[in-house]
Amino acid sequence: MGVRYFDEWVDKERLVKHGPLHFLKNSVIGIDAAYFLKQFIYESVLTALGGSPIALEAIANAVKNLQDAGIGLHFVFNGLQYGKMEDPLAKSTFINSQNHAAFTRYEGGQPEMAKRDFKLLVEPKLDEFSGTLKMVLHNLSIPFTVAPYSALAQLVYYEKHPNQYIDAVYGPSELFCFGVDKLITNFSDLLPKDHSDKVAITDPSPSLERIQFLWIDRSSCLRALGNIHSQVFTEALTLTGAAKFLDTFPPLLENAVYKQSGMIRDAVNLLVSTRGNVAQLCAQYADPILRDVWLDKYKQVMTTIKHHVIITAEGDIETLDKEQAPVDTHDCIGLRLPEELYMYLSRGMIGTRVLNWLSRGEIVVPAPLAGADAQVCQDFIKSQLDPLRRQAICLLTDGLHRYYPRADFKTKLWFEKSSEDIFKPVNVVPSPKQVASKWNVRTDLIKEAMFENLQPGTLSFAVRTLHDARFSKRTITPKGKGDKVMSSVSQFRNENNSWQPLKKIEELLANSVWQLLQLRGFVNELHELTTWGKVLESALIAVGDGKELQEAVFLAIELLRFGVLNADTMFQGYQGTPVKGSVSDRALCMLVSRVASIGRLRHEPKGYRGPLSRSLLAYHSMISSLQAGLRDLLEMNLVAMFLEGNVDRDRNDWMDLSLGLPFHEVFSCGLGIATLNYLDQLETHGDPTVEATHKITREKAQGWFRHSEFTASLEDAFKLWDAVYIGVKDARDLVDDRKLWDNTDQWLAQRR
Repeated sequence: MGVRYFDEWVDKERLVKHGPLHFLKNSVIGIDAAYFLKQFIYESVLTALGGSPIALEAIANAVKNLQDAGIGLHFVFNGLQYGKMEDPLAKSTFINSQNHAAFTRYEGGQPEMAKRDFKLLVEPKLDEFSGTLKMVLHNLSIPFTVAPYSALAQLVYYEKHPNQYIDAVYGPSELFCFGVDKLITNFSDLLPKDHSDKVAITDPSPSLERIQFLWIDRSSCLRALGNIHSQVFTEALTLTGAAKFLDTFPPLLENAVYKQSGMIRDAVNLLVSTRGNVAQLCAQYADPILRDVWLDKYKQVMTTIKHHVIITAEGDIETLDKEQAPVDTHDCIGLRLPEELYMYLSRGMIGTRVLNWLSRGEIVVPAPLAGADAQVCQDFIKSQLDPLRRQAICLLTDGLHRYYPRADFKTKLWFEKSSEDIFKPVNVVPSPKQVASKWNVRTDLIKEAMFENLQPGTLSFAVRTLHDARFSKRTITPKGKGDKVMSSVSQFRNENNSWQPLKKIEELLANSVWQLLQLRGFVNELHELTTWGKVLESALIAVGDGKELQEAVFLAIELLRFGVLNADTMFQGYQGTPVKGSVSDRALCMLVSRVASIGRLRHEPKGYRGPLSRSLLAYHSMISSLQAGLRDLLEMNLVAMFLEGNVDRDRNDWMDLSLGLPFHEVFSCGLGIATLNYLDQLETHGDPTVEATHKITREKAQGWFRHSEFTASLEDAFKLWDAVYIGVKDARDLVDDRKLWDNTDQWLAQRR
């Protein structure tokens, strides 16, 4: 992140200035969310565990301390992908290969080197952690915006606006390319790094008088380079290269190792020699790739910077400097989507994944963190999850211009880059929109169904309310006139017989989850629970009213239906599997651990300190892929209701809607690792079936998993197992390896 070698150059030229934090009092700082996460995510093994960050203490402290200093904050998140991507799968393939190498070091007895390698992989995935930061900000009542595309362009728009919505910008050096004049780069105590009295903005209650803000201004940079024109500075930064935009201009790389801090000056000299004509500069070199391919990319990048797309303060989507923008700007940024979708995105109601598919006409399925080479993982993600991806696209396109349902969508997978599976949403049958069209249940009916403190929008509420056949029949609530069940919808029309849109948040959440149940086959067209729906009901009753455990149970039942929740050797050669006991013991331990991997490890908001498992991470990749597909369906159910005019749009609870839907947060495989280590280590401390052995193993395990609530987490894992096992028993012949589950439950009962 940042212009290459920019930090080295400003340090050499001593261009970084600093001032006390109180200088910023009563001002509003616009913050690039990805840059903020890079600065304050203190977790080095995120890609070794999967899931969302758990070390949120530093992030929350930094936000609170800035607020305590009297500074207003407005975060801006990156939106849709922009620019032409030669290989949209390149980044995930690279992360997968580097994660593999880091695990090889870890398993080879080099944990510190592996930790360093894992940490390097956090930055490329920062945008994937945006949901966690949005949740933190929402809980702290901090405003944020999701940009249509680049957060950098959005921040500069806010700063340059006549109303000056923000007074300063905190972010990476690429912001200078977009025209920012002054840039805050850090908040820090100026004492040496290893000084015992040094304080940090992430401390719980630091002395704010000691904190300085570090900043750089454009005018100082221009003077340091010989009073060059501002446009030359922007072009020089682009030539130097930035990960967000363009590779470094190849001739600048000669001897770059020895003169990194001088590369920006070299770029300026090259531009001055050709009076700023980059085409003429490229023509001086014999390399045809430089003259054609690199130059074309450069032109696209400069167009993207100058004519980026932002969302205005009034909510309109606009192209910067629109009057001068070329007609093919969309080739440089991306296909322009209906403005309504950008609005839902900007408020945090939905994520970017399905919108990116829509914008590019491609469903890109990236390589998982582990297990990418395993046939079972490839088959599961390619074939078994494909209907979920297609349903999500269909739900979105059905409410848009007729071009979209009839457009071709290509599916690209990391292991079949040359193969392209093409479909049109209009040809998907049955139509997801039609399947889910009869869920318009109102608050009055929802209140009748509420019991046992179950909240609308939770999975238990959605499933258990349909147990009553009389109630389920009344939930058939189509929007159109002339439906056979008009008696149940008459209450939704006013005296003029016009349709009244859904308004309350519980209506939207409940109907979205009910729609998911029908799309996934847990509910039939009569809104009755199917056989698998009744299995799910039994498991949810057993697990209780905890939202996180409910979601884990749902995922487990889905994995059972797909036939991948078992003890098979799925990932040949992967370490991190049980090693103690007989072959049978190890298989049973693996099944319990895979179930536990679906749940959440109770952990303090600090970095994870414990063992790793490549095998469980690979299995977790399948879990997280399924969860992403289910979340896509929930979000598109919600969007479809808005696009169809079924919902009152005059509201401010956008983020509450997002957080109210299931599967917002992806848990790591930490609970599976903890369960595996406990069960596998029992024999080390004596008879694994004796209570005294259980006690000493739990005590020892707390030391292996520092900052965790180990015993409580283990009880969650066993509670999850019990609920899933009840579902297995109710499923009867629907589960092929029922005997394995019976044996595992008996085995586990002696080791709890």
